[in-house]
Amino acid sequence: MSSLKDNSREMEAQLRKEMGRRLERAAIYLTDRLKQTLSVAPGEIKRYGKSGVYYKGIPASSPGEPPHKVTGSLRASIGYDMASDRQSVKIGTSEAVGAYLETGTTKMAARPWLRPTLAQCWSAIQKIIGG
Repeated sequence: MSSLKDNSREMEAQLRKEMGRRLERAAIYLTDRLKQTLSVAPGEIKRYGKSGVYYKGIPASSPGEPPHKVTGSLRASIGYDMASDRQSVKIGTSEAVGAYLETGTTKMAARPWLRPTLAQCWSAIQKIIGG
C-alpha cells in the first residue's frame, strides 16, 4: 500500500511541475502580446507649441484604444512574477500609469490595453495551459 501512496505523490509532483511549466509559458505568451499592444507608435506630427517654437509631437491615442508608445517605459515594465510554488502568476506593470491608462481618470478617458489583450489571447492561453 505504501508504494501506491509513494507513486501517487510522485505523480502529483510531476503534474504540479508540468502545470508550472505551462503556466509560465502562458505568462510569457501574454506578456509578449501585451508588449505588442503597447508598441503602436503613430507617425510623428510637426506642429508649433504655444511659444511658437516648432517641435515634433506624438498624438495621443483615442479613448478606448490602447495607448500609443511614446517613451516605451510602460512597455518595458511589463512582466510576470511566478509564485514560489509555480502554481500562480501575476502579470502586469509596476508603473502606476498603466492602471490610469487602463481604467481612465476623472480627466482622461480610458485607454485599455491589458483587459482587451487578455480577452483576445484567452483561447490561446487556455490551449497552452490545457496542453
